[in-house]
Amino acid sequence: MNRQIQKFSFEFEYLTNLLTSLDPISIILYGSFGRGEGAIYSFKKEDKLLNDIDILLIVKKKISDKRIKKIKDKLLKKIDVEWIDITQKTQIDLKNSNASVFNYDLKYHSTILYGDVNILNLIPTIKKHRINYNEIKILFYSRIWCFLGSYKKGGIVNLEGYEAAYFKNQMAKVIYAMIDVILISNNKYVSSYYKKIEVFKEFFSADYDSLNSYLSYALENKFSPSSDKILVSEIRSILSDLASEFFKVFSSGLSLAYNKEINGPEQIVRAFKRDHRLLIKKWMFNLFKPSRKNEFNELICRTYLVGSIINKDLFSQAVKYYKLINREERGNPTYDDIRVNIVKLIF
Repeated sequence: MNRQIQKFSFEFEYLTNLLTSLDPISIILYGSFGRGEGAIYSFKKEDKLLNDIDILLIVKKKISDKRIKKIKDKLLKKIDVEWIDITQKTQIDLKNSNASVFNYDLKYHSTILYGDVNILNLIPTIKKHRINYNEIKILFYSRIWCFLGSYKKGGIVNLEGYEAAYFKNQMAKVIYAMIDVILISNNKYVSSYYKKIEVFKEFFSADYDSLNSYLSYALENKFSPSSDKILVSEIRSILSDLASEFFKVFSSGLSLAYNKEINGPEQIVRAFKRDHRLLIKKWMFNLFKPSRKNEFNELICRTYLVGSIINKDLFSQAVKYYKLINREERGNPTYDDIRVNIVKLIF
């Protein structure tokens, strides 16, 4: 039995009972908590779920977004967690699952909270070496956020308590993303955070001195991030170290995904601008989902903004794309002005 579900039995029982009202075939807890490896923040003998809760509903017929949102809002009023993500698939969707990181983790390392306990057998067998290099793009899209969304509005200040723990946990996610890129690139992907470190140490640590020096930090702060005070100087040092390593590791991984040499933020942006899938999504959102029309420019802006941590010359490009997103901007926005407008902050 997943120990974290037992520890937070009230939260997961409430969640399961509420979601059964949607009449799903199965309710699956995936992601960190689905593996029993979710982050927990402890303060004064009280424990809080730090990671988001990821739920997959297996349904006979897709449920409306409106009903899902209503349920999610109700859950967030009762469960003390920053995010709850609820997605849905049919049995046909499961049978047609491709060799992605999401599907690999789902099939082999998730927890069924309700319903058909054999439902994930519908997902075809997924071999590690079959996981597509395009997964590296998805990792980049999601983890570039961590550099920008890990601290509150107003710029970098000393952090303590929950804010310090949250920052450290986000940096641990960045470190694990880089490890995932290396494992995927070498056909050695594993789901467990503990196993990721073991495999990395066994095969790759000698080639990544900087990343190797952050392994203990990642382990500690992925599961039980410390609330100890962290100073501005340390925050800046960590952001700089990890941003530099992030672009090195992802440049190598994205070179495989795009089948051409890529080196640094500018070449990553150039690859994104020629990525047919991204361009089609941009076109579709412009036509049919105006609320998401800025997603492509936000991706480019985030890339340049994080890139400016290690190369200040890139900041002007971040400003350029920010003004495409926020056309009312006429002045000279600061790093923090841009940051708080292109990511959703929790503080």
